[in-house]
Amino acid sequence: MGRKRKIPIEDRDKIDSLYKKLNSIPKVAHMYDVTPMSMWRYMKKHQIETRKKGIKAPTFHTIDENAFSSLNEQNEYWMGFLYADGFIVKQKIKSGTSKRFGCFLKSTDKSHIQKCLDFLNTDYQIRTKKSRGVSIIGGKEYIIKGEGVGFQITNSKIVDDLIGYGFTTHKSWSGLITDKRLLKSIHFWRGLIDGDGSIGYSRGEPIFSLIANELMVKEFHNYIYKYILYNSVYRTKYLKKKGTKSSFSMSFGSTDAYKLINHFYFDSKVFL
Repeated sequence: MGRKRKIPIEDRDKIDSLYKKLNSIPKVAHMYDVTPMSMWRYMKKHQIETRKKGIKAPTFHTIDENAFSSLNEQNEYWMGFLYADGFIVKQKIKSGTSKRFGCFLKSTDKSHIQKCLDFLNTDYQIRTKKSRGVSIIGGKEYIIKGEGVGFQITNSKIVDDLIGYGFTTHKSWSGLITDKRLLKSIHFWRGLIDGDGSIGYSRGEPIFSLIANELMVKEFHNYIYKYILYNSVYRTKYLKKKGTKSSFSMSFGSTDAYKLINHFYFDSKVFL
């Protein structure tokens, strides 16, 4: 590629516009087949304003900002999943308030994180995050180290939509979905189950359980006995999980577990 081309004087406004769009002198220089230094000199000579030294260029990503604007099977599921395993953050900054949302899972669940990003129709990439925590077993504290994968995305429109449905920054302790349509949605609950629930087997029989804060477990309890186990004489109680401040759980076995699994997962299009 030649490097002795001259940049046309009459392209001053065009280059100014390109720089504002691309935020990169090397990228603009590449389009004109010249060196970045040649482009910088041209811009300085023609008084094209550039970033001050030390200030990073803003990054721009594509994303479907209307992903949660109107309810459908896909976003109801992902709202349930994000409510269980995701988070939202509102942080004061000089220019106003930064609003972010995200989700991090075990490395083995990387494919599900990618499904979520695909749903958002975004070019954000999966991040790796090292974690460190404390687990109390038998009265002794153990340091737990691990590595997770996920994403954190800054987008005010999406965060505002999630807040409108009932998401809060402290949903794990006292949050409650306030949109009644979601509390009646099979897809929302399937997402929540994939995040905070479990399905296993004991002595050849299925075990179905969910862990969440008291308000959400109560709503799940109401949903189950209204739409699935409405003929049950005995109703399973939800109980406070030992060793936690705000977690409650409820479990089902045998026939009831089969009914729940069939209800939430038969013919479903998206699941963990």
